Amino acid sequence: MPAALQTPEFIEALVELDACQGTLAYRPERMAEAREHRQKRLLSPDGPTYAAVLDETMIHRLAVPPQVMAAQLSRLIDMVTTNEKITIQVLPNNVRIPGGLLPQASFSLYTFPEPGDSALAVVDTVTTDIVLTKRNELATYTELYERVHEAALSPEDSLSFFSRVAARLTDGAGSDA
Repeated sequence: MPAALQTPEFIEALVELDACQGTLAYRPERMAEAREHRQKRLLSPDGPTYAAVLDETMIHRLAVPPQVMAAQLSRLIDMVTTNEKITIQVLPNNVRIPGGLLPQASFSLYTFPEPGDSALAVVDTVTTDIVLTKRNELATYTELYERVHEAALSPEDSLSFFSRVAARLTDGAGSDA
């Protein structure tokens, strides 16, 4: 779940999951503040364009309480429907991604409006994020994003998916969509 789109309750649930692994290597309140700041910036009238593709597996398997996931999905629907600069898609478990290389970790691509500001790719790992700036690395991740984006549900179908899963979680029927 992209950090800039997380609800405070979702962040709290993630911190609890991390705490189960041992001592936290970060200050939860600082993490929550940073994510809240990024979300305010994203949702501001002059905020950036934001597009994300979420793997369906994450939505079903992340061990946050069902009511927290339902509220998070409802918040995603609200963010997307009230802000035309935000697009969220779901990559279904049963869809094939054309081409060769498949994502082995979540990643983000950043581009900037200033001509002198270089694009970058950030690959998430369990312990740190890897920042890539070389042209060939960026090309690999850009092409990978394009293939995942094409294979994903449309933005409208993704919102319907979120709504169905949130309703099932709220009704206590599980998260199968």
